[in-house]
Amino acid sequence: MTYSPVTLREAALDSPIFRGTVVHYGEQVELVEKWLEGYLKATLKLCSEVNGKSEAPPPKYDRVC
Repeated sequence: MTYSPVTLREAALDSPIFRGTVVHYGEQVELVEKWLEGYLKATLKLCSEVNGKSEAPPPKYDRVC
């Protein structure tokens, strides 16, 4: 087994605060992904409902003037 040397920069980045921050941002990315999936699902549902209603003939309006 060979080990590669660790630089000072890599050692400084490998701290509990850094790891906690990475975990936090990872969780935030997952939440945004879930929100986007829900948004996309709702938007597609709305589009399909609008497209389904647009196939019906337009309502007739009586002129008041």
